[in-house]
Amino acid sequence: MGRNSREGATQTREHLLVIADRLFAERGYAETKIDVIASMAGFTRGAFYRHFQSKEDLFLALLDHRSERQQSEWLQLDSPEGSRSVTRWYEMNLKRQRGFDAAVREFIAYAARRPDLLARLRQREVATLDTLAGFMPDDTGLSRRDLAAMVLAVGEGLADQLTLSNPRKAELFSAAMALITRRS
Repeated sequence: MGRNSREGATQTREHLLVIADRLFAERGYAETKIDVIASMAGFTRGAFYRHFQSKEDLFLALLDHRSERQQSEWLQLDSPEGSRSVTRWYEMNLKRQRGFDAAVREFIAYAARRPDLLARLRQREVATLDTLAGFMPDDTGLSRRDLAAMVLAVGEGLADQLTLSNPRKAELFSAAMALITRRS
């Protein structure tokens, strides 16, 4: 495959991910169809299947794509403040995440009944926890990884609260982070 072909394939894949990201956020996991993703991206189903085996595969790739961006943003915020950097990132990204958070919850429920898919989803969660643990303080009496798990759980719970129109999500996340990372 020549350089232009590889670049074109990469651009096609990236464009499919961008369109899928928007559609999953707007419509949810179940209501987003492969045909619509391909069509809105300006491609055929065949082009879709050259890059992804299934809608599940696309969604997992999108989770990876978002996770890489998220981790890059966390690293840019890295400071002696540690967990406060994650709190600032979380507050800045509430709107960007809103619709997609609901699609993630939907996908988790879907994956819960498919052991192979659930295993793939768990691998991604482990990688996220490992990265997030690097931002946690180490003098709280809990492991940094346990703190990271608590932060993710609180963030996910508050994402559900935002879905239920709790306007204080950012404020509650900041308070929870302060409690979780309090020095022992």
